[in-house]
Amino acid sequence: MTGVASAVPPNECINDIDCNTVSTACGSKVCSWTAAANHTCVDASLGNTDGWCGSDTDCKCKTQGATCQASVGSPHCTFTKIGPDMAQPIPDMAGADFAVSPSADMSVQPPAPDMAHATSSPDLAVSATCDHDTECPNTACGGEVCRWTASSHQCVAAGTDSPGSDGWCNSDSECKCKGEGATCNLTTLHCTATLPKAAGKSGCEMSQVATPTGAMLALGLVAFALFLRRRARP
Repeated sequence: MTGVASAVPPNECINDIDCNTVSTACGSKVCSWTAAANHTCVDASLGNTDGWCGSDTDCKCKTQGATCQASVGSPHCTFTKIGPDMAQPIPDMAGADFAVSPSADMSVQPPAPDMAHATSSPDLAVSATCDHDTECPNTACGGEVCRWTASSHQCVAAGTDSPGSDGWCNSDSECKCKGEGATCNLTTLHCTATLPKAAGKSGCEMSQVATPTGAMLALGLVAFALFLRRRARP
């Protein structure tokens, strides 16, 4: 039979590792249990049905990843020889395209302008992750609120969304404007207000308040002038 080590007497081996006297290298002779070469060291071949093993340590190609299949009823190593296609790395994996650093157009570039600064617009003014408004910085009424989107829960400037849908809450205590009467709408889970009420009176209101005082002063001056004229008569 071709490949049989005829100089080696029969019953010389029980498993592949017994053929170490010939060579210990992966791909060297293995122990054949066949009618033609019973317990005899023969040349290894590609495939997983030659040789013989009882455990992984009997596989000459163990360091290349071979294991013994005895536990599944096949007392052969998964492979006993490495073919040309396994001897060298695949060409496109060994080339310069993986060995060198990325090309210039793939090197690290500055972030796009709209993402360079998180505070460039209210909806990107992220300061922290959160679950509800009072977990965001600036605890005062008008401070950041917690915005829930499909991909994140993050703090943004109060007023980013329209009143009644701005921020997030689970109870009145999580509304930063609670002191000004804001409550948590448990249907929408938003505080009724996230910005402070307008302070002071408008200019129109101020002018209306000032008008009576100015008129009274003018009438007083006219009355005083009339009084002086009467006193001046002979």
